[in-house]
Amino acid sequence: MKTQFFQSVPTLQSERLILRRLTQADAGALDRLAHSDVVYRCLPTFLYEQKYPDIHRVMDGLYDE
Repeated sequence: MKTQFFQSVPTLQSERLILRRLTQADAGALDRLAHSDVVYRCLPTFLYEQKYPDIHRVMDGLYDE
């Protein structure tokens, strides 16, 4: 059985940072982030965003996992 923590993804905002649900408009930035050598060094060896060549496919399934 799949556990659901929130009915919708919450938004957290401060003076310097906004954490919100990613949208298709964020696909380019997510792709650059996922393929950055600097970022990749700090992440686990498994990176979901690098599993698929089409970042839009990743965005479609991002909140289903």
